[in-house]
Amino acid sequence: MENNQEKNQRVFGLDIMRAVAIILVVLSHGIILLPRKVFTFFSSNWPGVDGVSIFFVLSGFLIGGILLKLIVRQEWNFKNLFNFWIRRWFRTLPNYFLVLFFLAIKHHSVNESFPEKFGQYLFFLQNWVSPHPIFFPEAWSLCVEEWFYLLFPVLCFVIFKLVKDKKTAVLYSALVFLIGPLLMRWASFSLGIGAEDWDANYRKVVVYRLDGLMYGVIGAYLYFFYNELWNKYKKTCLTVGSISLVVLSVYSHVFTSVGFNAVWQYGFESLTVLLFLPFLSEWKICKYRWLVKVVTFISVISYSMYLVNLTIVRQWLLPQIFGPNTLIGSATDGLAYLKFFIFWILTICLSFLIYRLFEKPIMNLRDKIKIN
Repeated sequence: MENNQEKNQRVFGLDIMRAVAIILVVLSHGIILLPRKVFTFFSSNWPGVDGVSIFFVLSGFLIGGILLKLIVRQEWNFKNLFNFWIRRWFRTLPNYFLVLFFLAIKHHSVNESFPEKFGQYLFFLQNWVSPHPIFFPEAWSLCVEEWFYLLFPVLCFVIFKLVKDKKTAVLYSALVFLIGPLLMRWASFSLGIGAEDWDANYRKVVVYRLDGLMYGVIGAYLYFFYNELWNKYKKTCLTVGSISLVVLSVYSHVFTSVGFNAVWQYGFESLTVLLFLPFLSEWKICKYRWLVKVVTFISVISYSMYLVNLTIVRQWLLPQIFGPNTLIGSATDGLAYLKFFIFWILTICLSFLIYRLFEKPIMNLRDKIKIN
């Protein structure tokens, strides 16, 4: 699946984070297939951090780390910035457009029209300041990531031209991305905007979620410039992060608050994930080879799993097998568990095929396309 050089570059702890993130995402979409009592149990005992928040922080740490190296250690110009974007887009855009056009063609064949706001999907604008349309709903989080990696380096570049210091430019830009979305969420909620559905009107809107990735970039900043402290306090951070996770889990289920969910929850989730990073980023190897293989496999195909599990597998393929009433509920628990099992098998198999036949060959082209 990967060559030896790629395997040696992997960090087991970060692969665990990615694997846990995608398992939580797919599980959140699949538990509706389970018997009602099991679905209720999962819903009532969901961890305080969701898979998307883990993805945001991990992405900010990894991709933000690459960006920080580019900004601080190399000449900071638009040529290097475009090369950064090219590598990023080779990672995300091909799979996204593959699934997007497949779903659009399928939608057109049934409805004789393209989905609502389809043109906006081409530029990740469908949920810029408003709730994401019902078509291809899982794409909301990718929109957040694409806009973050477009806007953050540009802001760093502009501020650098003003202050003439790269590290200062990064810190000022970080403050804008941390405080800006929080203030917008607070102001909107204070005005009563979208409070009736915080998930659609806040959680999945780009301008409100750009701070999620910034926590990961802050982690990368600390890793590169304060590495001694990063390693010294990794166990302390792990302990505090674990306590924070428990507190978030209890609070979200016992003391439900729309205001907290709409305004404050995302920052606390992201900070909690960030606290796990010092320990997990230094967990390089694991002696259990079977576990490494499983975790690495799930981690490698995680992006494809994210794109196909909901709309393609759950909402299209499963009804082809079990009938149009697949999501309404099963007459027996056995059938419900079978649906859930087939959901996971189809998601994993289809994701592996996309990774092996499409994603990986395109990724191999990244180093060959560069602006000189």
